[in-house]
Amino acid sequence: MSARPGTDADFGAEAQPRPVDFDDAAATRAAVEGCEVVVISLAGRGPA
Repeated sequence: MSARPGTDADFGAEAQPRPVDFDDAAATRAAVEGCEVVVISLAGRGPA
């Protein structure tokens, strides 16, 4: 992992959002919650 700090090369833009101000906090929170739902649903499909 040789990417510079602050870049999204390792995880993709959705996983590493840019720093946001308070005006964007609600939208960022909604995006994070959406990602958590996807991760939880994917995790539930793994081998038991």
